[in-house]
Amino acid sequence: MPKLTTNSRILIYGFAREGASTLKFLRHQGLKQKIFVTDDREIEIWDEQFKRVYATDQNLEFIQNPDVQNKDSASFDAIILTPGKSKWRLPAELWPILTNQTAIFLDKFPHQTIGVTGTKGKSTTSTLIFEMLRAAGKNALLIGNIGKPPLDYYQDVKPNTIIVFELSSHQLSLVSTSPHVAVLLNVFPEHLDYYPSLKDYVSAKANITKFQTQSDNLIYNSNDQNISAIARQSPAKQYPITSSRIRQVTDWETSLPGNFNKLNIAAAFEAVKIFGVTPEIARDVVKNFKPLEHRLELVGTFQGITFYNDSISTIPEATIAALDTLSDRVQTLFVGGFDRGVGFGKLAKRIVQSPVENLILFPTTGPKIWREIQKLNWQAKETYLTYETSEMKSAVNFAFEVTAPGKIALLSPASPSFNLFKDYADRGKQFKGWVVKLGKKPNK
Repeated sequence: MPKLTTNSRILIYGFAREGASTLKFLRHQGLKQKIFVTDDREIEIWDEQFKRVYATDQNLEFIQNPDVQNKDSASFDAIILTPGKSKWRLPAELWPILTNQTAIFLDKFPHQTIGVTGTKGKSTTSTLIFEMLRAAGKNALLIGNIGKPPLDYYQDVKPNTIIVFELSSHQLSLVSTSPHVAVLLNVFPEHLDYYPSLKDYVSAKANITKFQTQSDNLIYNSNDQNISAIARQSPAKQYPITSSRIRQVTDWETSLPGNFNKLNIAAAFEAVKIFGVTPEIARDVVKNFKPLEHRLELVGTFQGITFYNDSISTIPEATIAALDTLSDRVQTLFVGGFDRGVGFGKLAKRIVQSPVENLILFPTTGPKIWREIQKLNWQAKETYLTYETSEMKSAVNFAFEVTAPGKIALLSPASPSFNLFKDYADRGKQFKGWVVKLGKKPNK
């Protein structure tokens, strides 16, 4: 990892929430020299809060993004990437001087950290671990991909703090240190617009255990072939989450829906057992745990129709799991969004096998999913009512028109949101807002 000293020429690549957080950290660490920032966007279109940060720091210099592409490694001593910036879009000559917040944080606190990653389930699992530790009286801190830039909490870590770090593949891609406890849930094809190949994506995930030693711990889903292959290369003490381990928590009372959440619960319990948390404490946390927003979230029943917000489902496997969980009551399904190049054959097959009758198709992938369905069902045009739209209001209005009372309308897009919405949270909030507005008074 490149050194960050008072003599270092430092570039922050990406200046939004985490970029501003990085600048604050560097200044707090006593680095008062000129620091350079760049972003894909011109300063004029930055959010006002980041414009203010830029305007008030007199030792900050903005450089045009194209200049970065042409710089050789001698121009900077360190480039700190934000998670949305891919190293594969920069010259390979710059890679040795690249780092990020996660690498900086883990380099300082590896032995106090429980790291959690997976294509899906990492937020719920991380939060479960955090709540179980807190219930056991531990000094726990939840940071990372859950919306908490790690360097914002650097000064809060005490010797007895147990850090629960939700880790995305982007955050892991530049680390050279692994956490003391690593939790690996699953790997499905995703972010294929960010990585050159699926192999590179899996390799980034593998960094969570790559640098572990025999004194560290790896908790992993043994039913996932990609994860099991990673585990075979790890020197850490291993705790496989097998089907039998998952069955041990199936009778735990919980409002978390779906079999996939049984894996999350089992993995969380396995992690906290290392820190002495008892089954009684863990069970009580699971019993009282509320599902996180946008994750098979029950919006309510309006005009007799039950609406679920599963906006976090950005891959086909997540939508398949949602259909499996809600069973035969889903009559209307909202799908589609940004195209990352993943295939939709398995999702189309699951939809054809389901009682879904109405499909609301968001661009760009909505029509692609529809074409896959038509390949499997030559009478698809007679079987399904379809509605293509880019607007959430009209989509929800269509759902009210075609969904029968007693049935479910499910937003589970199987795709990212960036072409139409700010992010998955914005998509979910718009969905919930229009359901409430158009449904008027909830019928509960």
